[in-house]
Amino acid sequence: MSDEMNAVMAALEDWIPSRRWYAGKGSAAKLRHLGSVTWPNPGGNTDAGPLALIRTHFVVDESAAVPVTYQVPLSYRHEAAPDLHTALVGEFDGFAAYDACHDSAFVQAMLDTMHTGDVIGSDTKTGMSGNPVDTGAARPIVARSAVLTGEQSNTSIIIETDNSDAPLIIKVFRVLHEGENPDVTVQSALASAGSTLVPGP
Repeated sequence: MSDEMNAVMAALEDWIPSRRWYAGKGSAAKLRHLGSVTWPNPGGNTDAGPLALIRTHFVVDESAAVPVTYQVPLSYRHEAAPDLHTALVGEFDGFAAYDACHDSAFVQAMLDTMHTGDVIGSDTKTGMSGNPVDTGAARPIVARSAVLTGEQSNTSIIIETDNSDAPLIIKVFRVLHEGENPDVTVQSALASAGSTLVPGP
């Protein structure tokens, strides 16, 4: 790994054990980097300051008997962002890294991807079903976002947009497992059956 990535991994090993979604409570993390995805820049400078890039890292913690895989999106900024101080993961030579779930730039990038149906790193525009997505609807613009506290294994972000009266919720799965996720399949099945007791996926 590059010196820059070694610094990021060292910061993550210090930061991750303090998160509510960390599975190895009371133990130190021993992380191995599996890979990363770089998100398209959703707009350059934001209210939080100059944005360098947004990158989701996938790391496995090998400190436990059964390794645990985590998804860790980070936003990198050329200078410290006071509004994001509680989400700071680490400061490095030339940039500061933040838990991107608290950063409106990352929230906008996720909404843009859902809106277009893009797959990060791909030129195709297809939805989850593999079918082309109708992108005729107005692009949702994040007006405000806030992370819910208290969740153990995920991070939910409540979003208000400038073209919808109803808030949206994006759930970022932190602890990753193989196969389908019941949080997705059960809620989708209930909504498809006409239930009004769950949000529409």
